[in-house]
Amino acid sequence: MEIKYEAIRDAISRVGLEDYTFFEAGGLDHCLVYEPQGDEKSPARYSYPSRQVNGADIIMWETIPEQFRRPVLLHEVAEVLLRKPNYQKSGFELGFEEAHLSAKEWDERFAKETLDRATLAEYLKYKSTFSEFLGQQ
Repeated sequence: MEIKYEAIRDAISRVGLEDYTFFEAGGLDHCLVYEPQGDEKSPARYSYPSRQVNGADIIMWETIPEQFRRPVLLHEVAEVLLRKPNYQKSGFELGFEEAHLSAKEWDERFAKETLDRATLAEYLKYKSTFSEFLGQQ
């Protein structure tokens, strides 16, 4: 299955951002879940397979500023889709690093397309505060 940026962008642009939002993107079901800020080095991650749907859970800190949530969501959805989930193996067909780098490009592209210049600068600064978040390693 080939994953295209435009399809993921369109899905993320339409999805609600409430806790336990269920949505489809890239042929995979997802459930968006918010958690309190924890000790993790990243404010967002995915869990595959999901506990909620036949797909992936996207878990984000509830402290992520609202204007940054869609780019972060796009990154996590793109990353899991680019890794090509394989249910028979309960794992992935593509390595994390390759998918992560593409997802990083995609979230920044999405942010440039949807955020004004000042908010984009704030988003990039926000990302840089996390050593392992969205390619800031």
